[in-house]
Amino acid sequence: MTKFGLKTGVQGHIYFPKELRKIVGAKPEAVANAFTVTLFDVEANSDDVIESMEIVLQDLKLRAKSKKREIALHSHSKNVDPEEIVPPAGSTPHAVKNGEHVNDTEPS
Repeated sequence: MTKFGLKTGVQGHIYFPKELRKIVGAKPEAVANAFTVTLFDVEANSDDVIESMEIVLQDLKLRAKSKKREIALHSHSKNVDPEEIVPPAGSTPHAVKNGEHVNDTEPS
């Protein structure tokens, strides 16, 4: 899937890049809902348009999933120096050993 940036003129007309004009033809048909507009060549086969939209939908889902994963990685990758971690006053120092919390003061 290729993303295109579109520009509008002072009268509100949208200017389409040549690549888009080749795809949608001279008289494109538009289908709109609350959030999107789909443009396609009025002569296009409906099954081809549906298949094409399914590919676009798959790509958008993949991009959203990838973005969520990226955000999750960045939120967990804060580089914190262990020396800077100070336990709250009055708490017992602890560490993690083999995936379990252990008391540092206990003999191993």
